[in-house]
Amino acid sequence: MKTEKDEISNTLVRLNALMKAGFRINEPLSQHVGDIIWLKHPSVNRLIEAEVTLYEDGTVIYHDPLKNENYELRIESYNDDAFNGFLKRVPMPTYSEKIRDSVTIFSIWTGFLLITIIISGILGYFVKEVRSMF
Repeated sequence: MKTEKDEISNTLVRLNALMKAGFRINEPLSQHVGDIIWLKHPSVNRLIEAEVTLYEDGTVIYHDPLKNENYELRIESYNDDAFNGFLKRVPMPTYSEKIRDSVTIFSIWTGFLLITIIISGILGYFVKEVRSMF
């Protein structure tokens, strides 16, 4: 019989294994739900189960009715063979997949900065023209 300490240990082992395979904790979702951790893999185009949920007992679940309502992955905490089999088919993220989120954020901020500069220039031109009228 597993004790609570064994379940915590199993959960941490699984969390570390998932992160080693390329999964990252989805902090905004995980912080609002106290007893589960949402994980996301950057290889969303190469892996069906790119977003999984890790429960406090070590159970891993994937189910996305929007992508495929008939498919669900459920790996119970006691089934280490199924968990290891799942990890073996998880692709390692490529460099471009790893930096995709950072590049997207950088692009958005760069666009915002350019728009601000353009608007400031246009407003400055109009202010200059209005002042020259008087």
